[in-house]
Amino acid sequence: MERDLNEFNLAFAWLNRLNMLFLIADESSVTLDAFKWYHALMAIFREISTEMKPEEKIKYIKDFQNLYHEINIIVAKQNVMGGTYMPIELHRKLMNIEMNLRMIMKESGLQNKMQESAMNAFK
Repeated sequence: MERDLNEFNLAFAWLNRLNMLFLIADESSVTLDAFKWYHALMAIFREISTEMKPEEKIKYIKDFQNLYHEINIIVAKQNVMGGTYMPIELHRKLMNIEMNLRMIMKESGLQNKMQESAMNAFK
């Protein structure tokens, strides 16, 4: 089945969604909200998974599955104790996942430095 080409490009909406997800991830890391940070990173993973190699996808799926149990324990402790709590090792794991996702974006050309002219950024 052939489809007509659409004159609307969703690249801006997609990049805006990624930007908002990274903003949520940044805020969550600063406030030590492990649950929100984890889910923001999962959403970023889903958004950029089309740019990943198959072996990268498998690795991230395993990483997220392994962290799921840790996150649930942390959330349960926060519900009982109140406040924010995040073990250093969990913080490192989430930070490494985020840094690796950012590296994949850079290697895929999704995260580039500023151009001299905004017009060059769209070429």
